[in-house]
Amino acid sequence: MLNASGDLKIGRDTVITQNLLTFAPFSPVGPLITAGGWVFYLQSEAIDLQSSQYLNVCGKGYLTKAGYEKTAAEFTFSTTNAFSFTETIRATPTSVPERSTIVLVGAGLIGLTTFIRRRQKA
Repeated sequence: MLNASGDLKIGRDTVITQNLLTFAPFSPVGPLITAGGWVFYLQSEAIDLQSSQYLNVCGKGYLTKAGYEKTAAEFTFSTTNAFSFTETIRATPTSVPERSTIVLVGAGLIGLTTFIRRRQKA
């Protein structure tokens, strides 16, 4: 059984939490990684390449954070020895419009509609 877990501090005291990840057999992990309000859930994985000195695992999941839509993400884990590894999560998060922005746009549309109607009556 191969697994990895741990906590890291990087940058300006951003804590990254890595929960237990079991490669073989795989079981869905939620959340796998949390960092700076971002949360990554791994839903599937496959061992892409494995030898006595190398392991590469690819997977799919999703990334979430308050104020952002749930976003599909790709995950890779690579290691060349027992002491170091690289994990990559690739996604393009989309921010969710604030309610005040939606209200402001709605009010503008109502005002524009009212202006056009009054102009047509005159």
